[in-house]
Amino acid sequence: KGQTRAEHVQRHAVAQPMRDQHGVFFGNPVETVNSAWQDSGNVVPIPDGTGGYIYNIPYPNAGFESGYLNSGMIYDYVTIVIVEENGVSYPATAFPSDGTYTGPKGAN
Repeated sequence: KGQTRAEHVQRHAVAQPMRDQHGVFFGNPVETVNSAWQDSGNVVPIPDGTGGYIYNIPYPNAGFESGYLNSGMIYDYVTIVIVEENGVSYPATAFPSDGTYTGPKGAN
């Protein structure tokens, strides 16, 4: 979408009311993701169905659920999606979640 990974993660700093669900970080998104990644070794990654891996990393009070559903549910996980391109792994996106994310709709 023409954004850097950091720019994309920053979109999770504010509510996106046009989306059905959207995780919003409490605090600085990049710092939270970096902090959560420190504990990623304790998480078994989930294949996302497109060649990448999903890490649902426990992280108390990571953020909340927004979007037009806007439940305001507190999210206690940071979800980080890792993709591989030309033999190099990198984070494609990251967002606060309820820890049940398994991939984009239709990918699994």
